Amino acid sequence: MVGSAVERQAVKHYVLQGKGAIAKACRAMNLNRSTFYLKSQVSETSQQQRKRVIELRKEKPRSGYRMITALLKRVNAKRVLRIRGEEGLYVRKRQRCLQRVGHTEFKR
Repeated sequence: MVGSAVERQAVKHYVLQGKGAIAKACRAMNLNRSTFYLKSQVSETSQQQRKRVIELRKEKPRSGYRMITALLKRVNAKRVLRIRGEEGLYVRKRQRCLQRVGHTEFKR
């Protein structure tokens, strides 16, 4: 299943190539014309928060979502976690070194 944003891009590409009108392309894609003309609903503050989370991640790559939430102060922790997941900015867990305990000689 393809999202409406991808369908909008396909219709736009079709029209820019001069193959037909918007109405014809929308009918071919089974897309309402009103959906084609819709603008993005993402607010300015949301875009700014996303940029700030990415900037902080670049500055402090080992900090988790809780630290970034504390640095941003006015952003919900769930939003920071979601943004990091969408952008693939998770912190990888470090592998711990195993310490050997006990006697290491092997006898049969």
